[in-house]
Amino acid sequence: MVHGHAEWPAEFQADSVRMERVAFEGEPILLSFATRLGYEALEVVFRFEERDGRIAGIRAYGFCPETVRAVGEALGVRVRTGFYRAPTPAPGAPWPEP
Repeated sequence: MVHGHAEWPAEFQADSVRMERVAFEGEPILLSFATRLGYEALEVVFRFEERDGRIAGIRAYGFCPETVRAVGEALGVRVRTGFYRAPTPAPGAPWPEP
């Protein structure tokens, strides 16, 4: 996840990314912060489903701006949102090879 999507154009690439584990409303979650144009902000929230002491599922909320905003505001961190789907030239169309 830290390396993101290498196939995306340069303007969508982050300068750096870091992850931070926090407790949110009694639940352990993972926050993904990206630095773009010199400003770090929360971009993705991950929730984990546990079964028998193991991770059984992961939910990523990178394309759920309302969820990312709500978590960021509750935790008092800067948030960057906007996408409801992966950026592509058109829905379902891949980026051309570089």
